Amino acid sequence: GQPPYTQLAYLPAAGRIVREAPLGKDGFLSPAEAAALLRAYGIPMVPEQRVKALEDAKNAARLLGFPVVLKAEAPALIHKTDAGAVILDLDSESALEGAWRTLSGKLAGGEGRGFLVQKQLRGGIETIVGGARAPAPSAVRAPCPATASPTRMSTARCSGSMGAR
Repeated sequence: GQPPYTQLAYLPAAGRIVREAPLGKDGFLSPAEAAALLRAYGIPMVPEQRVKALEDAKNAARLLGFPVVLKAEAPALIHKTDAGAVILDLDSESALEGAWRTLSGKLAGGEGRGFLVQKQLRGGIETIVGGARAPAPSAVRAPCPATASPTRMSTARCSGSMGAR
């Protein structure tokens, strides 16, 4: 049989997310919906908590354990790193507070804004996956992986589609 990640129709949680999640004006799933979709496929994710208040961010960091990463989230904020909306290596509550103030200033007055606190991981390879809705209901486009590191970014070009059963 096919690997589980190709069987969208057989994964009720993933199918529900794809069918029901409203796409933003830009055509993207929200970060929370994208993470839920990856989890539905069994893809491990960095431990994280979405927060709206500084005290909640501090509680999340204590729960996750320092160091943490703070990311700003807003509907129009797609490429967080390019927008300077990601701060790494926060190893204390005071560092988290400073990062919160910095990112809050960048999102002042932004509708739907929030923050993501993630556990800072060491080692491994960060993987970025993009996808698109296929033009035909019976086709599923293969994801196109890219690997990123602080010093190097390479993108694999993908084309074609694979049939879903």
